[in-house]
Amino acid sequence: MVFAQNLVSNPDFEQQNKCPKGFDLIKYASGWDNPNNGTADYFHRCSKKVVGVPQNNKGKQEAQSGDGYAGIIAFQDDSYGQYREYIQSQLLQPLVKNKRYRVMFYANLSDDSGKAINHLGVFFSRRKIEQNNNTRIYVEPYIDSGEELLMNKERWMPIEGVFTAKGGETHIIIGCFHKNVKLKRQSMFPRNQNKDIRAYYYIDNVVVEQLPDEVEEQPITTIDSTTTYEVGQNMVLNHVNFEYNKATLLPSSFGELNELAAYLKKHPTADISIHGHTDDLGQEAYNQNLSLKRAVSVGRYLTEQGIDQKRIKCIGYGSEVPIASNLTEEGRATNRRVEFKIVQK
Repeated sequence: MVFAQNLVSNPDFEQQNKCPKGFDLIKYASGWDNPNNGTADYFHRCSKKVVGVPQNNKGKQEAQSGDGYAGIIAFQDDSYGQYREYIQSQLLQPLVKNKRYRVMFYANLSDDSGKAINHLGVFFSRRKIEQNNNTRIYVEPYIDSGEELLMNKERWMPIEGVFTAKGGETHIIIGCFHKNVKLKRQSMFPRNQNKDIRAYYYIDNVVVEQLPDEVEEQPITTIDSTTTYEVGQNMVLNHVNFEYNKATLLPSSFGELNELAAYLKKHPTADISIHGHTDDLGQEAYNQNLSLKRAVSVGRYLTEQGIDQKRIKCIGYGSEVPIASNLTEEGRATNRRVEFKIVQK
């Protein structure tokens, strides 16, 4: 398997210019800085209690990997205006116009955080941003975590998306770009108003990689319409693929699905159950919904080929039924699948 180059020079905050001893020192993480006058922080295992890893003044959290991570106040109560903190880094090379890129980072709500919010995102700029105040950066993010509250104080939460570059973008900026009035807010210490004023997130493992150009593939078939499948036997549709983070079937899926439709036509008393599965990255509610939509897309394709929809049942399992480890990219790719089984003959 060939992996694309990560365009972020210090993605896991391991490389340091100097060991941090206090707050407002993101500049000590090689290649990272503040794009506004906020006071983003740098945590590292070389330090002690204040900005150490795993223990620090914001709580206790191991790095997503390695020894370091960043920290930002993504939101602060309205009485503080639109105060925000961001982190910024120059990419190893500018983005290419009309090329597709995948961006991903991990976030974790600190133990000390009085609020949780939604809408953490990423913006790409054609120049280094040097805003001379500590308020919100007024841009539209390229990708965004969405409407779901980011409340996990134990596990790192992956935030990712795919976008098409405008061309010439040289810097990545991470933070919250939405207005206060557009944000959902969840109080984490409702009985302690002194603490319940800000949402503080750790940030780690930032990835920006170019995706390969989409090439129309010839249909590949592994399902054989002449084979007899056992009732209850789970079969993986190995060549059923979708657009990234969507339920839209790619043309390379049609050959295998046509064979499955032909099988069902030859066995008119056979009903089918279609199961969608994902890896464990992202929020489980989102994964469950996506897996169901993908199963439904397969079922809809079969009905378009003449299979009675009453013979088809669609289920989305999200990440609940892995068949490989979710700790590796290869394992996660294996877990992202659609299966079927014959449920009645």
